[in-house]
Amino acid sequence: MTQDPDAFTLSDAGPHSAHVLAELHARAFDRPWGEAEIARLVSLQACRALLLCAAKSPAGFILIQTVMESAEVLTLAVDPAYRRLGAGKRLVAAGERAAREAGARRMMLEVSATNSAARALLRRRLGRAGPGQIALTARRVRLDTPHARSLSRMHRQD
Repeated sequence: MTQDPDAFTLSDAGPHSAHVLAELHARAFDRPWGEAEIARLVSLQACRALLLCAAKSPAGFILIQTVMESAEVLTLAVDPAYRRLGAGKRLVAAGERAAREAGARRMMLEVSATNSAARALLRRRLGRAGPGQIALTARRVRLDTPHARSLSRMHRQD
């Protein structure tokens, strides 16, 4: 599928969108979160979900939680049909902006070592990924510095 990156649109997604987010999560992961769990999370004051659409079709979403000066990406799901087209990159950038707007100065993202799509995104976004790692974690970085546009480095999780 070829997608014009400018054709993507981004919007906030609340509990009313939980079924759409759950369907996206099911297409993106082998063990997806259910609609009730997603609805519960997006209804929390500290959480924000951003939905990315391509020609009005859901392409992916990011769910972040911000507590004080720290934000965490709870999940990032991209429909396989929209992978490698810039959807994940746009969602991470939108998540960073949302975290800054909520007052965060640091942001963390973890991915499974078996999630090749996420690892590829992180390698492009963060610069490197070590072989044989069980889990990759983006190091917490300050969002109010010049490095805010790219989430610094990854480190090994044992």
